[in-house]
Amino acid sequence: MALDILRGPNSLPVASIRTDGGTQARLRINEETVDEYAEALVGGAVFPPVIVYYDGEHYWLADGFHRLAAYKQSEYDNSIMADIRQGTRRDAVLCAVGSNASHGLRRTNEDKRNAVLTLLRDEEWGKWSDREIARVAQVSNNLVSTLRRSLSSNDSEAAERTYTTKHGTTATMQTANIGKSATSAPPAKPTGRCGKCGRELTDPAAIAAGVGACCARNLAAGDVEESGPPLTTTARIGEITRLQLLHTRLSSVILALDERPQETADDYGIGQDLHEIIVRATTLRAIVEQKRPEDKIGGAR
Repeated sequence: MALDILRGPNSLPVASIRTDGGTQARLRINEETVDEYAEALVGGAVFPPVIVYYDGEHYWLADGFHRLAAYKQSEYDNSIMADIRQGTRRDAVLCAVGSNASHGLRRTNEDKRNAVLTLLRDEEWGKWSDREIARVAQVSNNLVSTLRRSLSSNDSEAAERTYTTKHGTTATMQTANIGKSATSAPPAKPTGRCGKCGRELTDPAAIAAGVGACCARNLAAGDVEESGPPLTTTARIGEITRLQLLHTRLSSVILALDERPQETADDYGIGQDLHEIIVRATTLRAIVEQKRPEDKIGGAR
């Protein structure tokens, strides 16, 4: 019997057609359209057959939701003409997402979005390419791409996508990393200890100078400790050398910034307090050289 009814439009009992399987691609039924169709039926109008998919047990409605609703509302007839196709409920869904693209009540933008989202959110269909989904849903590629990106932002994008090659074969493309640049772990930040207070240092300039910003300010203001063991000649020379290198490096950056005003101190990894650091380094060098005159640094050179 099923093979006989698949040969063309047949009359089906209205009550036998199922509409509860998620095959409706529209967001909602337009009640005004249903009223118009019902009135037209009573007036003798003849509508095209609805489309249903028969899986051997159920008739799943794919196209003609407003027509079927008009038949039920008007009670004009207990049966309706239907184009019966062999297939499953999922086949009915695929048919429904592209229905009314060129006939019947025009789809709203919300209806088109709902049709595309129905496919994108499906475990199998969501792996299809944007072009294939656009073809099935009868929408633009751009709409599919936009909605896929919106789902991707919510971690809903499939890790692979199925598409048809130019040779007609089916292939799978990994898409999880599309649009994502390869990134490596950030380099570890340099650390050091302040030679005055022992605090941990993370600023490269402070590490190079061997003194934290707070202690540098105290030294620049003349707060020099006289207690504690005197610096050896070798240690003082090392301290002065570090300050001289820091001073030279920072001075070269200043000159470079003067020549290229479009660049900033941050481009050189120095930070916003570049000029202040130079002043501190200059002051520190002078203080270290004059701190204990009894140590003849000059003679050790």
